[in-house]
Amino acid sequence: MEFSISTTGGDKAGTMVLGTSVFSGSAAIEKIEYYDKISSLESELKPDFFRIHKGYLVNIKYVERYDRTEVKMRNGDSLLISKYKYQDFVKRYLEYILEER
Repeated sequence: MEFSISTTGGDKAGTMVLGTSVFSGSAAIEKIEYYDKISSLESELKPDFFRIHKGYLVNIKYVERYDRTEVKMRNGDSLLISKYKYQDFVKRYLEYILEER
């Protein structure tokens, strides 16, 4: 199953409301709401997920392709990647590719 996580709101304390859709193929089959800081969720989901932007965590397993400005997911989502996160993302993605061999 594919997980696509993005922020849908927040407050001044940094608590994010996350809408998480679970995909089977291209159809969303479940939506989960999570109320906490995205950094807390990030630490729980490592190493399968990587934070490419302050508002996006992506499941490395479902990355189709990427370039310097965005990550394209298998379900068709295009997500912006922070220029500050790009090098670390590339390193983590290549590690994942090597692990899968």
